[in-house]
Amino acid sequence: MLNTAPIRRLRRLRSSEAMRDLLRENYVQLGDLIHPIFVEEHIERAVP
Repeated sequence: MLNTAPIRRLRRLRSSEAMRDLLRENYVQLGDLIHPIFVEEHIERAVP
């Protein structure tokens, strides 16, 4: 897959605090993730 994003972020896009918040690098940590819960309709007993 070819990366077509520019290598440098232009300074004019970061001129205001709101734009800097939108363009800031994002980091995902373990606490940000959620655990999926699957529900079956006709179960006979609870399965942990």
